[in-house]
Amino acid sequence: MKYYPTAILLSVLLSTSVFTAAATSDQNVSPNRIQSLAQSNITVLDSNSPIQKVSTSKRIKRKHLKKFIDQFSLLYEEGDLKNFMQLFASNAETNDASDSFSIEKNYTKLFKSTEMRVIDLQGLNWNISRKSAKGKGDFLVTVLHQGGEKMKRYSGKISLEIKNNHGSLQLTKFFHAYSEE
Repeated sequence: MKYYPTAILLSVLLSTSVFTAAATSDQNVSPNRIQSLAQSNITVLDSNSPIQKVSTSKRIKRKHLKKFIDQFSLLYEEGDLKNFMQLFASNAETNDASDSFSIEKNYTKLFKSTEMRVIDLQGLNWNISRKSAKGKGDFLVTVLHQGGEKMKRYSGKISLEIKNNHGSLQLTKFFHAYSEE
């Protein structure tokens, strides 16, 4: 049987919670396993897929936002800083930063200080206009710090804005309030 090396994200809906497992690029996944997972309401995403492109002449659609959020989550969980930062506009704002350089610095620190991280953006309600979408919802983040033995969970509220920037969706605002569980 042939096995495929891949970097994947498996998200399985289990009642009201989401179970996520990441396979690194040096792990092998058999076609039978992928088919079995696919039949169990599991989404398989490949981090090598291109950044979500949208024609500037078209209104942003919910399917574009879902693909963008899925890609955001995958790149965050993989710690793929280069591709993750492509999701942010150069003038993007977050709680702690007001430009992409500062945002990259913050995520570099996070990705280097954690062995594993999982983000689940839930219940996003979108207000969509022709070239932008504003979303509000909940999030759950689970991290394992370098050398740590216990995972930490954080939950809270999220507010974000995504704009169509010359055919590419990009985050322009990404704010959150959270507490440790």
